[in-house]
Amino acid sequence: MADSGYGSEENYVFREKEEIKAYIKHSTFDKESTKKWKEQVRRVDNMSYDDELDE
Repeated sequence: MADSGYGSEENYVFREKEEIKAYIKHSTFDKESTKKWKEQVRRVDNMSYDDELDE
């Protein structure tokens, strides 16, 4: 377990390569958990993709 200061791509890649199970929250975890963040429709993370329509 680690704080968000260790939530870098480099650490995630290393952990995965070494098959280390870890619980590290990424630096924007708290922001992403808010209602305001989730309602921002222009964010790519909040968009859905339809395989059939390719849109």
